[in-house]
Amino acid sequence: MLQTHNGLVDAYIGSGTIVKPNVTVGDNALIGSNVTLNQNVTVGDNLTIGNGSIINKNAAISDNVMLGSNVQIGQAVVMGSGGRYW
Repeated sequence: MLQTHNGLVDAYIGSGTIVKPNVTVGDNALIGSNVTLNQNVTVGDNLTIGNGSIINKNAAISDNVMLGSNVQIGQAVVMGSGGRYW
């Protein structure tokens, strides 16, 4: 089940994206096509995840982060806010 901070989906999730159980997506998130969000992932507000990226289970990405295309985030990684990763 896709969860959001306020109970409403205020995010764009591209085609072909796989969302596993217990994923939380923040407001104004932009998630590209063919992204994989594995179990227990939390992504923050105003966040961008590029096409083809993989976010492994138990990872947390804070607000205002931009991830480029084909980025892989390891299991249980916690990323602070405001970073840009290409």
